[in-house]
Amino acid sequence: MDTSSFSNMYKTYARFYDYFYQSKDYERECHFLKKLLLEYSVQTILDVGCGTGTHLSKLEKCGYTCEGIDLNPEMIEIASTKLKGKIFHGDMRHCNLNKKYGAITSLFAVFNHNLNLSDAHKTLAQLKSHLEPNGILILDLYNPQSSGEKADSHDGITKKMKWNFNPENPICESIVTFVDKNKKLCEEQFPLRIYSIPDMRKLLEEAGFVKIQAYDNYTFEEATQRSKNLVFVAQ
Repeated sequence: MDTSSFSNMYKTYARFYDYFYQSKDYERECHFLKKLLLEYSVQTILDVGCGTGTHLSKLEKCGYTCEGIDLNPEMIEIASTKLKGKIFHGDMRHCNLNKKYGAITSLFAVFNHNLNLSDAHKTLAQLKSHLEPNGILILDLYNPQSSGEKADSHDGITKKMKWNFNPENPICESIVTFVDKNKKLCEEQFPLRIYSIPDMRKLLEEAGFVKIQAYDNYTFEEATQRSKNLVFVAQ
């Protein structure tokens, strides 16, 4: 994964991000997260790949001490307007904040940006090094079943998404285009590696995590390979 291209990937996307994800059910997802945080007596949270900080801002309002890290300065700038906690600039494979947290979250397919197993191992090692003893890691992974496309419009601006998924190839290629009255505003490509449940269990075990659970799309139902999202929780 080339750091410069990954950072540039979200450079123009950042200004449209909250606009088009305003219908995302952050409340439901944070309700799930809060149940886990309460179960494990968590007080401090680091969100890796925090984006514009919406999850953290909602958790911060519930009394948690929240900080974030992201590779993209444009995302960090937006997140900093929402949070009291610090937002760090850094790469999830190499971050070293010299701090430990009760929980580390990495949501909305951030981990899928690890395009090879070497990067996945590096990321998990870094995340584990930032966890308190008995702290928990929460990973939300993208899990497509087929290729597809969709469009969403707000106030004359249309976001078009197209993704190509081949079960024989772990890399899912996605293209996001923003169009205003048939004029292309920006287009960005998002290659994402798709990790199966066995893949992730093996990676987490190799990184020293235990008590690994896989949940179905922010519910406490057991995940299957047909789950829309795979939410892994590990200590």
